[in-house]
Order: sequence, then C-alpha cells, then structure tokens
Amino acid sequence: MHHEYPPQSDLERPLLRLIVKRGGTIYFSRDGDLIERELADQFGLSKEAREYSLERVRSKGHRCWRVHIQFVRQKLEEKGEIDNNVHDRWKVMSAGYSRLGMQAPATAT
Repeated sequence: MHHEYPPQSDLERPLLRLIVKRGGTIYFSRDGDLIERELADQFGLSKEAREYSLERVRSKGHRCWRVHIQFVRQKLEEKGEIDNNVHDRWKVMSAGYSRLGMQAPATAT
C-alpha cells in the first residue's frame, strides 16, 4: 500500500460513521467514490495518494486507496460490525453501532 495511507484500524470508526450518516447502508458501486473522497479529506490525503495505482492495474476500481478502504470493510465484517452478505451492500450491524456508542435501529440486527 501507499506510504501515506493511515493504518486500516484508524479508518474503522470513520468508515462506520460515514455509512451510518447515509442511513446505515451503502452500495459501494454507487457510493464508493463519495466514501473514498470523504475519508481522504478527513485524513488529508494528497491527490497523488488518492489516485495512486500500481502500474499493472489501471482501472478506477483498483486504485490503492479504494482497495485500502475495502480491506477496512473486510476487517469490520470479520468483527461483525458490517454485514456484506448481499453483494456490494455494506450494512452497519448492531455491533458497529455499539462501537460508535449509538443505539442500533431495529433493522440492524
């Protein structure tokens, strides 16, 4: 990963907060650019760090910053804080709300 990226663990709470801010569920194919931009702004990432990709990977979907965020989502899923059972949907679960000190809506089980 690019040397300017914050540790994945530092992104967990901010990512959860951004998803909650959007109603508790996002679809990464639709909302990913916004999530990338907001997290990059929060952590002061340079334009270079935001757009960095490996030489062999040129598609927008494989920029290293985007992949870094997807690894954070995976960690949150492993902790039971995000449900990704539906392809492309990232849904904050009750454990994720608890981590943020919030009461989960009834739909967050």
